[in-house]
Amino acid sequence: MTNVARLRDKARQLEQRERWSEALMVYQQMVTQGSDQDVDVSLWNRMGDLHLRVGQTDEAVNAYEQAVTGYHQAGLHDNAVAICKKILRAVPGYAEVHRSLGRISAHQGFWADARQSFLRYAEQMRAGGRPDAALDALREFAELAPDDLEVRRLIAEGNQHGAA
Repeated sequence: MTNVARLRDKARQLEQRERWSEALMVYQQMVTQGSDQDVDVSLWNRMGDLHLRVGQTDEAVNAYEQAVTGYHQAGLHDNAVAICKKILRAVPGYAEVHRSLGRISAHQGFWADARQSFLRYAEQMRAGGRPDAALDALREFAELAPDDLEVRRLIAEGNQHGAA
């Protein structure tokens, strides 16, 4: 049995005994011991779940974001979307997840969903006093969907208001 397999078994045993923090430490050890290619993407998802169990929301979101990236890179877009939804349940106002959802939806060819996610992100950025970040997201979407005239109009308006 490999060291990673032993660590995984140990972490699962700790979870069964509801020793969440200890299980997290074992999973963290697995992450630090393995290379990026060796780390199972689902491990990040599991770590996010455990971080939530022990009340560490920021750490949970960080772990979930690693899972989203890994699933997206592996072409497992539905898994990435599911993790994004977990993030939104944990932190409903978390804007970055909308940009991730936009990118994933665009990659899948779901242009209406991508547009909605990018626009939601841009609106949250504007409302939060970050018009440059809003314009950056709109420009990204415009590159992905160059025929979307409404988004191009929003970019032009943003440029006129001095945010660029």
